[in-house]
Amino acid sequence: MAFNHQIKGIASRWWRGTPLLDDSSAWFDCALHQVVDAGDHALMIGRIEGFACRRPPGWATLYRGAYFTPLSQC
Repeated sequence: MAFNHQIKGIASRWWRGTPLLDDSSAWFDCALHQVVDAGDHALMIGRIEGFACRRPPGWATLYRGAYFTPLSQC
């Protein structure tokens, strides 16, 4: 499904046909690698083909009640 219009009022740019929001802290571009049947669900596993992040000083992520830095350098 192609996304061919600008998001109104939100700064964005394009990467390989995908809109990226300028103020996002990170983005991943994935291609479908595998679909696994999980009963009445399907689990889709992606292959990361592009990634970038912005890391301001002191940036950390809260996950399950603890802070961590996902990558030492982006």
